[in-house]
Amino acid sequence: MEPFFGLASLRLGVCTALLLEDSVGGALVAARRPHELLVYPEFLTGWVPLSPTWTLGLMWAFRVLLVSALLGFRTQLSLAGLSVLGLPLLASAQLLGPTVHNMHLLWFLLLLAVAPSGQVWSIDQLMRSRAVQRAWPAARVDRTALRASQGLFVARGLLACVYFFPGAWKLCANGVAWASAQRLVPLFHSKWYQFNFLPSFRVDEHPLLLQLGGLGIMALELAFPVLVLSRAGRWMACLGGLSFHVLSAQFLGIRFMPLWLCYGILIDWPSVLHWLQDRSPPSRTGEAARKTSPWRLTSIRVRPAHLNLVSLVGSVLLLGAITQGARGQMQSWPFACYPTFHRPIRDTLPDVLMVVSTKQERRSYPSPQQARLRSQAAWGRTWDLLGYYGTPVSPARLQAYAEEQLTRLRPALRDAQVSLYEVERSTQPADWDSSPRIIRRLGNVEVSASRRAD
Repeated sequence: MEPFFGLASLRLGVCTALLLEDSVGGALVAARRPHELLVYPEFLTGWVPLSPTWTLGLMWAFRVLLVSALLGFRTQLSLAGLSVLGLPLLASAQLLGPTVHNMHLLWFLLLLAVAPSGQVWSIDQLMRSRAVQRAWPAARVDRTALRASQGLFVARGLLACVYFFPGAWKLCANGVAWASAQRLVPLFHSKWYQFNFLPSFRVDEHPLLLQLGGLGIMALELAFPVLVLSRAGRWMACLGGLSFHVLSAQFLGIRFMPLWLCYGILIDWPSVLHWLQDRSPPSRTGEAARKTSPWRLTSIRVRPAHLNLVSLVGSVLLLGAITQGARGQMQSWPFACYPTFHRPIRDTLPDVLMVVSTKQERRSYPSPQQARLRSQAAWGRTWDLLGYYGTPVSPARLQAYAEEQLTRLRPALRDAQVSLYEVERSTQPADWDSSPRIIRRLGNVEVSASRRAD
């Protein structure tokens, strides 16, 4: 029964994450944004968002199916519909800035659509009469258990990919020196600046704690593929991962809810449920254990019964995740390496400064305070404009960027000349409000009331 509970917990976690994060909401923003300001990750270069009307309709259909899958009503049909609608919606949502690393939700949706994820904790389970379940032939029960076991195996493998490759890139590029305070302090300052956030406990003032934390992160990431192979190891991975994300939220401002909501696949649910009922968990030995563990390390023979839709979809997903992880390609979709942070971080951040000249005054935007009040997507669009993601600077992109930013920062502005500069802003907390250093001039544009109205 463990695979059925594991897949059901994954279904609940994925649907909850998609609802709470509103992962498809960005698709509507992308549909309304000027083409010049869209950021195209690898494999989405030619992607064109659907019209706002179509996007809005698909978004509501997606949300209805999410609730249906969460409740477990027509589970497999709902998950199949989510997979079909999620592909264009989640793809469009990626065009707003740097790649949003939530593609594991799409991976898990595709896997859950072909694996039996509605056998427990679902309305389908309540609607399925016991008489029908008793009438199922033993061969069908065995095939269902096999598919569930394969699905859970693949899900754990995908989760291991999310953690392992960032750790491997840290180790290969820097060794254990990555965990030194000299490498981590600029990283913390950079994230604090981007989130306009200073923790009450300044961990950057405690080098030993930083180094121990960095070594612990590397150890967890590198050990994850081994930990998911055993029951005790999965408990260690679950506790270690939750600790990592709690500390990351407290000290870095990074709250990765869509990932840890999927940790149900690491929990031994039969043991937990029997403990809650004050009963001893059933032992998994003999023939029953062999039937529900078809891909054991002690057996490398692939039987014809193993070749089904779950194994096919799972193999494609694992291949994509492993390939992009080995490449270290973080700006791609639907497969990407999760953030590695393996490159040295400077104590400055690149930004775009706009000097706005009107007949009455000359002012600069954004101010040091305004610069910190931006989302990660907004920072990504700024860096994309500067060419950091491979897109060259062009007058059309400068025009669209200036109009969008000034609409947000100074909506009453009418006719003005705008000069755009690449600048560097210090991320040292003591220098957050200092003036930026100009690196180069990007160009000049005109912003008029008539253009902004269009």
